[in-house]
Amino acid sequence: MTTDAAAQDRTPVPRDRADDYTRDAARLRREFLEQQTGASLNHVAQYSLDPATLPGNIEHFTGVAQLPIGIAGPAIVAEEWVTAHDAYGRNRP
Repeated sequence: MTTDAAAQDRTPVPRDRADDYTRDAARLRREFLEQQTGASLNHVAQYSLDPATLPGNIEHFTGVAQLPIGIAGPAIVAEEWVTAHDAYGRNRP
């Protein structure tokens, strides 16, 4: 629970009431966070998706986090070679 004094000391997160899902709106929020925290958000700003596709999925879009992905296989399971296609049923009739 916040007190009235604490609520008055808050700096609101930047918003664009006309169109909050733009690259400029996200940039303003990153700049805000950098000013508030001293952290650099350079990598968060590197993304290929269109922020206009995000309404209803996220509030105050700021950027993205990188997540490493990889490819595995084929692997031996129960003494048989198995590929991702086998594991997900794509080679099955």
